[in-house]
Amino acid sequence: MTILRLPARARSRYNRSMNGEATPSVRIVHCVKLHEDLPGLEAPPWPGAIGQRIYEQVSAKAWKLWEDRQKM
Repeated sequence: MTILRLPARARSRYNRSMNGEATPSVRIVHCVKLHEDLPGLEAPPWPGAIGQRIYEQVSAKAWKLWEDRQKM
């Protein structure tokens, strides 16, 4: 059996399946916009503190709604 070694940053986004292979996991956040526990963004959308704050507190669904609103 081969053990997959990932960098620390990537490692947190993967779980081990029953056979030991790495499988993507969904990071759940409590969204400050939608007030629900939903899947979060895959990575901070912007560099710096504001990007990190969005990554930790905004769901992917809420971020998509915001992006769509910006296109108007």
